[in-house]
Amino acid sequence: GSREILQSTKDWASRFDSLTFDYPIRLPKVEGSEDPLALCLKIIRENGRIKWDDPAYTDRLAREIKVLAHNGKVNLLPYFFPIRDVLSHYKESGRLTGPARGSAAGSLFMYAMGITEVDPIK
Repeated sequence: GSREILQSTKDWASRFDSLTFDYPIRLPKVEGSEDPLALCLKIIRENGRIKWDDPAYTDRLAREIKVLAHNGKVNLLPYFFPIRDVLSHYKESGRLTGPARGSAAGSLFMYAMGITEVDPIK
């Protein structure tokens, strides 16, 4: 019956209790010696999408950068450079890009970087 099925599933799942993923994190390298955060801030300023006099924008951007760059594990900021480069290439070539996908649409950082077109504050 259903108890046997549940027990069988539990027994099968227990085989993976000690499974670990142990692989190095590989992120794109930042060209030159520029710090990824400094490069992100430079891009964000050039894009001009942040209202620097509005705490709703500055506080939110600071929180998102803290999660992405200062999370105690790995600085994820370099991950976004190739994405931005590809989207910039498409836009410069006159091709359409979508407004955003998934959780990216809720990220002020991605909007500020020019990766998405949706201002999550609005």
